Amino acid sequence: MEELYLNKAPMVFGGEPGGGEDLGFRVIGVPFDSTSSYIPGARFGPSAIREASASLEFYSFRSEVDLDRYSVEDLGDVAVVHGNAEETVKRVRTVVEGVAVKGLRPVVLGGEHTVSIGSLQALGQAHPDMVVVVLDAHLDLREEYLGYRYSHASTMRRIGERLGFTRLYYLGVRAASGEEVAYARQKGVSFITPAQLRRLGPREVLRRLQRFVEGRPFYISVDMDVFDPAYAPGVGTPEPDGLEPWLVLDLVSTLAGLEGFVGMDVVETNPLADAGRTTATLAARLVVEALAGYAKNLAGR
Repeated sequence: MEELYLNKAPMVFGGEPGGGEDLGFRVIGVPFDSTSSYIPGARFGPSAIREASASLEFYSFRSEVDLDRYSVEDLGDVAVVHGNAEETVKRVRTVVEGVAVKGLRPVVLGGEHTVSIGSLQALGQAHPDMVVVVLDAHLDLREEYLGYRYSHASTMRRIGERLGFTRLYYLGVRAASGEEVAYARQKGVSFITPAQLRRLGPREVLRRLQRFVEGRPFYISVDMDVFDPAYAPGVGTPEPDGLEPWLVLDLVSTLAGLEGFVGMDVVETNPLADAGRTTATLAARLVVEALAGYAKNLAGR
């Protein structure tokens, strides 16, 4: 069924199909940005990330893992319906369900953050006790935005309604309405702002995240605007005072190496605002470091 909603991409992540041991991940592009409200163009994100990945070396010094020894299959792009976020979310859910039922893990490349709803609906069904680590500048907890309940500004509201809001833990959040902040606190959503992170230090933040995911399946959702625009200018809604690449790469690599990691997405890469392909390259490196962290744990079992 899921194959009905897939268009095979002309490129694969890494530039060529891997020939080694199957790592158990499937790359899925979702070229959709119909609810973008500031800088459109994230629909070109999946192809830009794939293109950037073809220029990367796949050895990770963080994990001391050579990903070229593994195979990560690219399933291509979901056949999105531009202008219809709800139908697109449904198609993403169907594709990810087809991956999860085989015991595989999705790596979803956006596209705007709305596409995460479909991925998390599917995995939430497969893993009823799943929690989500969200790296994002924004809370995305609006009930609706510009008249749409399925919107990049309402993504985590829809996900929290399905999974439970106490199963969300944000890192890097620094932009929200007062109403969203009040709602997050009312619902018991956990979050760490960049200012709090600097006071706590990376080691304490990692300890808190590890405690949050311990003993439960978990998913990592990365909106590229979690990075400071100095490092990732090519996003739909840039926000100053963001995180540095080394920190995010370290945290994601470490988390992906923990037991219970069931998938991830990297969303909101916008090539139309990405001078020098900086953001797309960083997004591709983020995926590489996450997969390497997982592979390191796999080799140590």
